Amino acid sequence: MPWHFSRADGIFSWYIEVVSESLPPKILGAKASGISSFDARVFTMNSWFLMLVGGAVALEVIADVLFKKWSLDSRQLFLAVGLALYFAGTVIWAYSLKYEYLSKAITVFTVLNLILVVFAGVFLFDEHLSLLNKLGVFFGIASVILVQL
Repeated sequence: MPWHFSRADGIFSWYIEVVSESLPPKILGAKASGISSFDARVFTMNSWFLMLVGGAVALEVIADVLFKKWSLDSRQLFLAVGLALYFAGTVIWAYSLKYEYLSKAITVFTVLNLILVVFAGVFLFDEHLSLLNKLGVFFGIASVILVQL
């Protein structure tokens, strides 16, 4: 069962929600003391989660690019390095699950990976996107935003 904690710290009051003992607390918002009009949500996603998912996505995007280069050039080095980077990205991804729910984490990870690989395909391999493909990327970006609200 979620519980809330608030603490006045200098000029800010922080509102922290603990959803489960297995997940770290999330800072839900901050409110400047004495200024009732300021009530902004900050730190909606845990910074450790963002760093880990960002690292995992970066490694897997690089691996995907290497796999494509391997498919074009048939150089085994591209395949071997791609597999090693995929493995490292998967390990980092697994650690990111300590900081976020699986349902949210998989959405962020998958859609960010999709968007970056699509851009890599367009800019590095001169692939073309149809209007429907572009709409899919747009809705992918929207899905990450909606899942994190």
